[in-house]
Amino acid sequence: MCIRDRVIFKGHTEAIYSTAFNKDGTLAVTGSFDKSLRLWDPATGQQLREYSGPNGHQSLVLSVAFSPAGDQVASGGSDNSARIWDVPLKSAVRELAHTAGATAVAASPDGKFIAGAAKDGTVKLWSALDGKLLFTLTGHTGGATGVAFSGNSLVLATTGADGAMRLWNPVDGKPIALVGAHASPITGVAMSPSNTQAYTIGEDGLLKSWLLPVVPTKPLPAHADAITALVVSADGNNVLTGGTDKAVKISALATGALTREFPGATAAISTVALWPNGTAVAAGTIDGKVFLWTADGKLAGMVSAHSGPSRASR
Repeated sequence: MCIRDRVIFKGHTEAIYSTAFNKDGTLAVTGSFDKSLRLWDPATGQQLREYSGPNGHQSLVLSVAFSPAGDQVASGGSDNSARIWDVPLKSAVRELAHTAGATAVAASPDGKFIAGAAKDGTVKLWSALDGKLLFTLTGHTGGATGVAFSGNSLVLATTGADGAMRLWNPVDGKPIALVGAHASPITGVAMSPSNTQAYTIGEDGLLKSWLLPVVPTKPLPAHADAITALVVSADGNNVLTGGTDKAVKISALATGALTREFPGATAAISTVALWPNGTAVAAGTIDGKVFLWTADGKLAGMVSAHSGPSRASR
C-alpha cells in the first residue's frame, strides 16, 4: 500500500477523539464527539462507512479499537455503553452496557476478550464471542482512563485518574500487581507485543515504561491510624514505623512480616529511631516525651525531653 504524503479525512462534524488502524494498516476508524464512528481507507482518505444513528452511540464517542482479525470494531461512548460493530455492516451487532461513560476500549490479541474502562473507575471485561460480562474490575479511585492487553493476552493493564496502573489476569479477573505510576491522572496505556513492557502517559507530561512482569510489593503490617514516622535499618533488612495510634512496630522488608511491637507510648508518635546495631529502639511523641525500648520489646525508659512534640530522635 502506498500512502500519499498528505491525506485528509473529511466527514466528522465535531472533534475526533479517538482513532485506530487495523493490523495491516489498510483500514482506519475514528470516533468523534458528533456521536459517530467512521471507517476510512487511509491510503486515499475515502470514507468507507459511517456507524451512527438510532443503533449507534447516543452521545460522544470516546474510544475505538479494531479486533485482532480486523473484522470488527469496538467503541466506547459517554452514553454508558460499549458497542461491537462488524466492519461490513452499519449497525452495531452487540451493545455492552457500562454504569458510566466508557472512556477506553481494547480487544485482546487472541480475540477472546473486550475490555472497557469507565468514568466511575470500573473496568468491565466481556467475552468477545457472545458479549457476556465476565468480570467487573474495581480498584481505581476516580475514573478509569485506559485499558491494554499484553501481546499474549495473559495480562490486562488498566490505568486511572488516581495515577495508578493495575495489572489483571483476564482469565479469572484477579489482580496481578499495582503500580503507583504517576503523580497525576494517567491519560493512556499501551503494552509491547513482546509482553515485556508497559507504557503509560500522564497529565504530568511524562511517558514512562515499566518492565513486565511487575513484582508485587509486600504490604507491611498496618497501623490503626495514620503512620507518621518511618526509618529503615542500616542493613536494609527492617523498617521501623510509628503512628498516631501510639504504636511502634518493626517489620521485615523481605517478607512484610511483623517482627516486634514496642508498647507503652502514651501519645501519638512523631518520630522513631533504630540503633545502628539493632539493640534499641526510640520514639518521640507529640507531647514531648522520648521512649526507649530494648530490642526484645521491653520498655527501658521514658523522659520528658521537650515542652512540644519530639520531631527527631535518630
